[in-house]
Amino acid sequence: MNSIADKVFSEGFAVVSNVLEEDEVVLFRELLNDYFRSNYLNFNGEKVVSGWSGITHKLGPMNNLYKDSRVTEIVEKVLGEDWIFSEHSGIHQDKITPWHNDILPLDKMDLLRYVYPIVKTLKPSDDGYKIINVCFLLQDHSDNEHGLWFKPCSNRQEFYSNKQEFCEQEICVHSNSTDLIVFDQRVEHRGQRPENTYFEKYKKHRYLVTMGYGVDNFYTKQHIAGTVYRQNQQRASMIREIENDTIK
Repeated sequence: MNSIADKVFSEGFAVVSNVLEEDEVVLFRELLNDYFRSNYLNFNGEKVVSGWSGITHKLGPMNNLYKDSRVTEIVEKVLGEDWIFSEHSGIHQDKITPWHNDILPLDKMDLLRYVYPIVKTLKPSDDGYKIINVCFLLQDHSDNEHGLWFKPCSNRQEFYSNKQEFCEQEICVHSNSTDLIVFDQRVEHRGQRPENTYFEKYKKHRYLVTMGYGVDNFYTKQHIAGTVYRQNQQRASMIREIENDTIK
């Protein structure tokens, strides 16, 4: 593996500087400010758009960001040539998230057990589980604590047997608005805390844009099945205008 892949699968995350242009960030923020006025999922009082990639035409050039060569070249550096889009994408406006990982709770989805009978035999700690999230925080976090936080190395197999040792360190990624953050979906991470939020401090929305990818294998395809199932349910509950998009 190369250095970025080593970092993602060893430490759990990596930052690639200046993937977007500054004028793109300005445009994306304007598009999202407009879109979120009437299109969103009310998530405990916060606004989210699930499964947006490739079908949300009102977001203009941002709609196809998931297949932008600048993004996919980084995905290939992490996963190798045999990768696929995991259908997992989301946009968060001012969302508060506690510590979690992005492993889907497949054991709770009875539907998937009919589609994939061996669902219970697959473990996130298995070597074949190589699914990542690529994300952009469309505002500057270089001088504040409102960016993404990680527990380094909590994606490793050892974490599952000795969580206390791996939970001691917590790191805030001080990313710039043009940076890309890529992380192993197994790593423990969180967003901003509910007290003194980015919006309260800077009087503008905090946007997190995420897109998922994985090695083309059963683990990723199982993840896709769970993702599509969940996102379809979420999109059905969205408050939105009638627009030219479809539920996958």
